Amino acid sequence: MQHASQFLPATLMERAKRMSRISAMIRSALTPELSGHVWFAGIEDDTAHLLTDNGSWVAPLRFQQQMLLERLNEVVGPSRCARISIRVVPEGLPPQG
Repeated sequence: MQHASQFLPATLMERAKRMSRISAMIRSALTPELSGHVWFAGIEDDTAHLLTDNGSWVAPLRFQQQMLLERLNEVVGPSRCARISIRVVPEGLPPQG
């Protein structure tokens, strides 16, 4: 059986790998309790979009916002991200990787 990556454009695969690396970096910067509930969804303009599986994690993520912005800008480029948007999605939808 062929791997799905063989059917996807290389640029799409690179983007998916980069998003996975950024998600891992974000989770490594958070407490173990919080890290299992946040995923990186991308950057649009100057806003980094994060997903969480429960509304109770929004306030703790907001509390960590400045630190997360600093870490994100270390990875994606200086001053690329000025804000963070946090959206709640139903449990189980975000990728676990």
